[in-house]
Amino acid sequence: MRVASPARAPDGMVVKPSGLPDPIAIDPSCWGVRRPQYGVENGFESTDGGRTFTKVGHEYSALLVSAQGYTTGIHYFELIDCTTEEKDVGFRIGCVPRLATVGLDLDSDILENHGIGVRILHGKDVQYGDRIGVLLELGASAEKAELKFFKNGVFLHEPVALPLTAPGRTPVYFAVAAAGRPGVQLQFALSPSPSMPDLQAYDVALASQQPPPGKTMAVTPQMIAIAQAHQGNTVEISSQLHEELRLRQGDAILFVDTGAPGKAQLWQFEIDAEDVLAQDLFYEHAELDLHTQATEVQLKYAFKFVALRPGTTVFKAGYGPPGATAWVQKLKVVVVPPSY
Repeated sequence: MRVASPARAPDGMVVKPSGLPDPIAIDPSCWGVRRPQYGVENGFESTDGGRTFTKVGHEYSALLVSAQGYTTGIHYFELIDCTTEEKDVGFRIGCVPRLATVGLDLDSDILENHGIGVRILHGKDVQYGDRIGVLLELGASAEKAELKFFKNGVFLHEPVALPLTAPGRTPVYFAVAAAGRPGVQLQFALSPSPSMPDLQAYDVALASQQPPPGKTMAVTPQMIAIAQAHQGNTVEISSQLHEELRLRQGDAILFVDTGAPGKAQLWQFEIDAEDVLAQDLFYEHAELDLHTQATEVQLKYAFKFVALRPGTTVFKAGYGPPGATAWVQKLKVVVVPPSY
C-alpha cells in the first residue's frame, strides 16, 4: 500500500501549524487519489490536513482549487516549491471560474476547466524552497480577471487575463494543476503567511521584459542547439492528429494549421518533457490560406518541433487567447534512437 509522506518544508520556513486558519486554503474536495481510467492512480494527496500536497501518478493532470472564490478585490495566493529532485517537472498555476451549474474536472488541467494560468518548470524556473505567488485583481465591474505571477515576491511572468461571462457574479478560484513525471515527487506547501508583493516593482520589471518595437528576440545557445539538432526527416501534422506519433532522434514535427491574423488568438503549445521534444523558435511561417473567404481572412501557420533524444512525451496544442487556451490536441510522441 502506497503512503505519501508530507512535503519537507525548506529550512527557515515554517509550514502553518495545525489548528490555525489558512490564509487561502485548498478545497478538501480536491484532495485524495482517484482512478479515472484503468485503475491508474491520479490526484494530489495530503496527509497533514491540507498543509502540504504531493502529486500522485503521472498519466493525467490533477487539479487543486482554493476553498474560497472571489468576485471583487485584490487577492494573493502563494505556494512553496517542496520538490527536492533536480529534474524538470512542470505545473500550471492560475485561476478557474466556478459556478454551481458547472462542475470541475479534477483530472484535467486549469485550461480544460475554462481557467487561465501559466506553466512553470521546477528545475528551470523555480527550485526547492522558492515561493510561487499569484495576485488576482477583480475590479468592481471588471469584465476580466487579471493575474500577475511572482517568484519570492518579485516578477516571474507577464500578466494574463481571464474574460468573465458574468462580471461580479462569477466566482474565481485560485488553482494549481500538474501531471507529474516518473521518478519525481512533485510537492507543494501552502505559504503560511504570504505578504502582498510590491506591485510597482512588478510593473517596472514587466516594462523591462518587453522589447521595444523592432528589437529582435534574445538568442541563446539552447535555441541554437535545438535548431541544429534537426538532421533527419520532417513529419507534417495538424491539430486533427490524435494517434501516437513515432519519430527518430533528429527528426522534426512541422505543425501546420489555420488561424486569424493578429495576436488576439494564437496557436499555443506545451510539451511535457522538453528534453525529449522541443520547439525550434527560429522557425516561423505564415501565409494566406488559399481556401479563405473575403469576409473572414485565415492564415496558415507553421511551427517546428525537434526530437532531441529517445523518450516519450505528450505534445499539446490549442488555439485561443494567450494563457487561456484549452488543448484541442494531446498527442503522445515516442522518440527512438536514430539507428532504430
